[in-house]
Amino acid sequence: MIGLSQSDVAKKYAHAYLNVFADQHSFEEFCSMWRAAQFLSEHHSLLFYLSLPMIQEVDKKRFIDLFFEKFHLFDSLKQLFYLLLKNKHIFLAGDTLRDIYSLYKIKHNISDLHVTASSDLSEEKIEEIKNFFTKLSGQQVVVRYSVNQALIAGIRLQTESFLWEYSIAQQLRKIKQELIA
Repeated sequence: MIGLSQSDVAKKYAHAYLNVFADQHSFEEFCSMWRAAQFLSEHHSLLFYLSLPMIQEVDKKRFIDLFFEKFHLFDSLKQLFYLLLKNKHIFLAGDTLRDIYSLYKIKHNISDLHVTASSDLSEEKIEEIKNFFTKLSGQQVVVRYSVNQALIAGIRLQTESFLWEYSIAQQLRKIKQELIA
């Protein structure tokens, strides 16, 4: 794969995987894959160690098996990890998982909605926001929720292509911009 960037190679692995296995798994299973990708992005050194030639392949596969057990990932994906290991591309595993998740979402019209509020929201309010955004966007929505008191009072909704905020912090930023201009 001469001349391709690492992200291009990871994307090719993701496309190949989805061409074969996309319809064999539920979205919930793909969500566990996203959690595994997040873990790998926070612990880069794990993939580095798996690429070291002094570590026996049997030990590398044992680690992969334990990793898959911990995150409840499916066997077909484990075969992809073994292929990445064999082709000396295991360092692309996190990017490949993220690409698989992203491509799956595009194919199935799913959007990640990050809801940030200045204080705790009830489950009913979160569900209400999810239903509102589903109707607005026409997409299935997966909600990720967090509290950020820096908003002071208000709420922020964000997807890959959409941002909406109504908060005191936003109003203060607007006033500051007007004063600077």
